[in-house]
Amino acid sequence: MENRSLEVLDVRELGLIIKKTAGTILTDLCRNPERIPKPFKLPGSRRPIWLRSAVDQFLLEQARKHDALGGKQSTQSTASKKV
Repeated sequence: MENRSLEVLDVRELGLIIKKTAGTILTDLCRNPERIPKPFKLPGSRRPIWLRSAVDQFLLEQARKHDALGGKQSTQSTASKKV
């Protein structure tokens, strides 16, 4: 059984998940760090890495922030418009 919360991603793997190139991720890391999940580095390494659970949480927060989950409020407002 795999423990997804401890799955570690490198910049390439993160790019596949968030649909950005490794170069864009590294640029965002310096210029716009709020656009990507917060990375960390292992001792003795210069490369940023991410926990899959932190990436999942970041994506969920972004979806909520932009109302991409389609909660009950949007359903109610649509229903009230039809009446």
